[in-house]
Amino acid sequence: MRTAIFYIFLLIFLACTKVTAQKIVLISKDTPFKTVIQQVQKQSGYSFAINDRHMRLAKTVTISAHNKDLKEVLNEIFKGQPFDYIIDGKVIISVDRSKGKEPQSKTSAEKEQELIKGKVSNEKGEALAGASVRIKGTALDFFTDANGTFEIPAKYNNAILEVSYIGYAKTEVHASESAAIFLNPSNNTIDIVDVVSTGYQNIPKERATGSFVQIDNQLLNRRVSANILDRLDGVTSGLSFSKASSSTGLLPSNSKTGISIRGTSTIDTKVSADPLIVLDNFPYEGNIDNINPNDIESITVLKDAAAASIWGAKSGNGVIVITTKKGKIDQPLSIEFNSNFTMGEKPNLKYSRNYIQSADYLDIEKYLFDQGYYDSDITNTMTYPALSGGVEIYSKQKLGIITDKEANDQLSILRNLDVRDEISKYFYQKSFNQQYALNLRGGTQKATYALTFGIDKNRNYMVNSDYNRTSFSSTNTFRPIKNLELSAGIIYNRTNNVLGSGYSSNLPYNRLADPNGNPLSVPYVYADSYKRTMENLGFLDWSYRPLEERALSKNKTTYSNVLLKAGATYTFTNFLKTQIQYQMENETGKNSNFNSLQSYYARNLINTFTQYDKTNKALSYPFPKGGILGNVDMETKANSFRWQLNYDQSFKDKHEINAIAGTEIRQVVTKSSTNMLYGYDNELGIPVTNLNYDTYYSINPEAYGTRLLPSPDGDVDPTEFTNRFVSYFANASYVYDKRYIVSLSGRKDGANIFGVNVNDKVTPLWSAGLAWNISNESFYHFKLLPYLKLRSTYGFNGNVYNASAYLTAEYSTSPLTRARIATIKSPPNPELRWEKIKNLNFAIDFASKNNRVIGTIEWFDKIGDDLIQNTILAPSTGFTSYKANSAQVETKGWEVNITSQNIKGKFNWTTNFIFNYIKDKVKKYDLKYSNGELALYNSLLAFNGGIFPVEGNSLFGLYSYKSAGLDPTNGDPQGYHNGEISKDYVNLINSNDNSLLIYHGSSRPTTLGSFRNTFSYGDFSISANIIYKLNYHFRKISSNTNYMETLGFVNSDYSSRWQVPGDEIKTSVPSLIYSTNTNRNSFYQSSEVLVEKGDHIRLQDISLAYNFSNNWCSSIGLRSLQLYSYINNIGILWRTNKSGIDPDFNQNLFSGYTGNIVLPRTYALGIRANF
Repeated sequence: MRTAIFYIFLLIFLACTKVTAQKIVLISKDTPFKTVIQQVQKQSGYSFAINDRHMRLAKTVTISAHNKDLKEVLNEIFKGQPFDYIIDGKVIISVDRSKGKEPQSKTSAEKEQELIKGKVSNEKGEALAGASVRIKGTALDFFTDANGTFEIPAKYNNAILEVSYIGYAKTEVHASESAAIFLNPSNNTIDIVDVVSTGYQNIPKERATGSFVQIDNQLLNRRVSANILDRLDGVTSGLSFSKASSSTGLLPSNSKTGISIRGTSTIDTKVSADPLIVLDNFPYEGNIDNINPNDIESITVLKDAAAASIWGAKSGNGVIVITTKKGKIDQPLSIEFNSNFTMGEKPNLKYSRNYIQSADYLDIEKYLFDQGYYDSDITNTMTYPALSGGVEIYSKQKLGIITDKEANDQLSILRNLDVRDEISKYFYQKSFNQQYALNLRGGTQKATYALTFGIDKNRNYMVNSDYNRTSFSSTNTFRPIKNLELSAGIIYNRTNNVLGSGYSSNLPYNRLADPNGNPLSVPYVYADSYKRTMENLGFLDWSYRPLEERALSKNKTTYSNVLLKAGATYTFTNFLKTQIQYQMENETGKNSNFNSLQSYYARNLINTFTQYDKTNKALSYPFPKGGILGNVDMETKANSFRWQLNYDQSFKDKHEINAIAGTEIRQVVTKSSTNMLYGYDNELGIPVTNLNYDTYYSINPEAYGTRLLPSPDGDVDPTEFTNRFVSYFANASYVYDKRYIVSLSGRKDGANIFGVNVNDKVTPLWSAGLAWNISNESFYHFKLLPYLKLRSTYGFNGNVYNASAYLTAEYSTSPLTRARIATIKSPPNPELRWEKIKNLNFAIDFASKNNRVIGTIEWFDKIGDDLIQNTILAPSTGFTSYKANSAQVETKGWEVNITSQNIKGKFNWTTNFIFNYIKDKVKKYDLKYSNGELALYNSLLAFNGGIFPVEGNSLFGLYSYKSAGLDPTNGDPQGYHNGEISKDYVNLINSNDNSLLIYHGSSRPTTLGSFRNTFSYGDFSISANIIYKLNYHFRKISSNTNYMETLGFVNSDYSSRWQVPGDEIKTSVPSLIYSTNTNRNSFYQSSEVLVEKGDHIRLQDISLAYNFSNNWCSSIGLRSLQLYSYINNIGILWRTNKSGIDPDFNQNLFSGYTGNIVLPRTYALGIRANF
């Protein structure tokens, strides 16, 4: 709160600071105009925007001013000039003087023929003085006068005009339709250069042949979130965010972000499936959550070979280039302040289907009790298992300890309880997040600077959980001598993430607190009678009270990331320069999980190993009394150096050549270590270390025999990996007459892949591209589409194998001897090569008159070749498989990105439409899987995030057993075997004939995109984003068909189970049986009846903003001021499935009702000011 108050006062102070009575001292005689205004700028703090034409016409200035007001000085300076000025905020802009009467030698009709007149206004119709009007494709600039009007020669009647103004988004209009031009505000107060950033160079958009998406500062700021990648969701074509893909709720183990660009082109777990993240020209190795979105200027997503191949063997999955905010030469100080508060609703725990109502749960327990299922537990005096409240009542009723009435009264109370209500009350809360960001940018003729400060304070929706981030960055450039530019920068981020203690139980009638809110114990592990007996002997309290546990443990993860960078650029000529860049990144991370002595985790371990001497009734503690602290330490160090030569030259306005060439070396070292400290005193920071880990101790209950103390270290501790890369690269493009573009790119990467043949440690990658600006052709006169461009690219990206090709073994500790042992994991293969991704891309870019409709349509074919997979070996080799470059996956698709300005004027309506169609197919894969491996809901493949490589099908294919419905006599699930209806579940499951399975297609959307509409009227604007995901399937989890397992995997489908003949007509849920039949349940859980279409349309978010008028902002010393609000996770508008399931949050096998929760709706309110 103190931070909030500080920033609010700072904002008020800056907002109230006005420079309206500047006193200027200026004495000069016949001094160049530019020199005079530079002196005024230094004394006043105001900046000047003088266009080139006026600067060429400017006359020398003679002035003698002593402590005069700024206005008086400006009037004196401009008095003798052939142009005038206006003041907009703190910018002094040159404008043409109002013209007098036209010479009599020309009639007004002749004048109209000689000039094209237009006017530039903002969205409210207010004239914009000093706006730039450029003839596209030329260096000719015209500027509006004080009334916002401009004049250009009639010979440019067929030209395209590029119109721009500080604080407004640039637009293009046809000269013949320039009578009234309206500009829309931009949140980015610094002029946006329309270029593509690849991390190696900035390429003008019109000269690019590759496929890319640019997310500017305004679009990034539309969404309120703490994570930078979240802001790309729903606004970026070709990019998809994947939730858990399988019934196990897991992403593939080689995917950390869940983001894919044009599908997935790799299979092996040792090859990353994530896009390469680049931050300011170098790959970012740290935790992506460290990056503060408020520090980011723009993001460019590189999708095809021509765009991404410059990054070589790490670009096979696409590249996301993140550019931070920087200053500009001769830019006056710009101060940007952004603050917002976000409140989120409590999660809806009752969304989950993984729950059974208390009444049904008690009925199941009663049925099992009557079958004698609990008899062994009730009479167990060996391991003393805990009994649920319902079973306790049934047992006491049977033994006559309580009467039938007393039992029914107690059961009646339990039937009306819902533990989710108390879990929601005591373990969840409304989230509350705060963001504060302050950015300062500017520059002089010789230097630029940018400083950013950021604080995030987030309270999670789980009690005692929070996330805090502090960020700082500084980027500077300096030109000490002509042609030399030096740069240096630092980015520092620190995050602290605390995860509170949660609770979930299959017992729906558990009570966590009494009417006064005092914590209650719940049935857990051991029977209450056993725990009381042991406590009477002096053992620690063995009860489990979930509410107390909230304050008895703390799981904290801290990351600190420091990024230092330096560079130098020397310009030999106006077309040739050389660059060197160096970057050092160091990230340290630490996870500490502390459980105090009072926590159940610590008490249970202490009691388990406590030794009781029955003779003298004394207790000893091989496992020390005290807390338990688990630590995981992580460190990443990356050093990168790059040298490159840049060539950029134009010849006779017909030829343009742009080229770069250079070399790069890079080293990344990652370390990690784990340890466990027992008997830990949190106040003193001291553990007990003199423990005996080689002795077998009797444990409690005694029936469990003896056991070693748990090892305090991981199996392999510490671990360290070193990856080194060396690269040589070149990229060139040639443009002829602004019509034809040819691009070429080549790169050679080498790495220290241990065990690989020398020739395979280095891989060449390349790309080529062509583009044709048809609209620049003399024969092109299609006025409906004044801009039309065709593009095509072909080339190769790569994926690097992050493992060794040597014989590989994994170390562990023997549980018997405590000695180190090694288990062979994979055989050697010195022929391993880097994976290659072949890309073919065709695209068309177009724009209608006045840019009313702007769009891009792209088709791509992406083939992942030489993909690493497990390949079968003859058993005589001693191995069953080895790693080889044998697999191939192809992904084809279409992308459409269209922006239309439906209504322009005081009321504006803009629509952004994104359509993606992505279809992948496995072309080669050696291993053949059985039906069980492909279809079973709990197969090993399902635990690898739903990757099912089968030739001819999607990499993320979903398979199921064909169902023949339910047996009308007993409700058994039925399938087909040899063309006949069968209940032979063993043969139904284990067949190797894949043709018997039903292939449903991909479990990831193949058609997806968004439909975003933005409306503005006057100072108000509102934007709503609708996203859609179509043409995919998911598997839902249902009730277990075995009574003895139903309560272990609860599901609401229990209430829909088959019970009497005729139910098979209205339900697909089988009957429940007492004698456990695992294959019967597995067949049902993996059958087609539980596969549903995932198609849905969602209203993702709504953004509302109010922009204060420029005049009002100028009156208080502001350039702009905006109030904004944002609502996220609004809800599904339409879905195909009838089960009420949100496909993005499908409850999986292990999620319970508190896992994979639908993200709660959030409401944000913020302020954004520019000074």
